[in-house]
Amino acid sequence: MAQRQIPLAAQVPIQVLYKGNPLTKEYIPDFICFEQVIVEIKAIRQLTSVEQAQMINYLKATGKPVGVLLNFGSPRLEWKRMVFTDPRIRSGGAPERPANERQ
Repeated sequence: MAQRQIPLAAQVPIQVLYKGNPLTKEYIPDFICFEQVIVEIKAIRQLTSVEQAQMINYLKATGKPVGVLLNFGSPRLEWKRMVFTDPRIRSGGAPERPANERQ
């Protein structure tokens, strides 16, 4: 990626919060490119729902919009692009307020 001048950060720890409180567990994705795209590299027979769940957790924890899973362990390159849409955000772009805060 450096040869293609893709800006990236490798294995940056992501703090995990539960109900606003930090946990001792951290997520560590392989790369964050362009400060927006999480890239996770695998070398397994095929991508499964386990790897997809891992990516969803990374996207939720960071708020990043896009993740890419790359698998070099299958006979052909296998990849999956995932987009995180925060359900708390309405189509207008403004965050939706919790029901107890609505008038």
